[in-house]
Amino acid sequence: MDRKEAIQQLIAIENKPAEYNAWLQEPIVNVQEQHEEADEVLCKLLISLGYDDVVDAYRRIEKWYA
Repeated sequence: MDRKEAIQQLIAIENKPAEYNAWLQEPIVNVQEQHEEADEVLCKLLISLGYDDVVDAYRRIEKWYA
């Protein structure tokens, strides 16, 4: 993955349409899902740049998104 591809994927994540929530009766953006997807894009970019060890250390940290 290169810089341009990472930026394109991050923009696509940012621009995902909101999903209609029947219980709330309004569209909502799943921010947690966006954050998880963006994390994965950044990890793939770091791996492509040779920072596998950094990604391994990052992935060992417990995440809390909500």
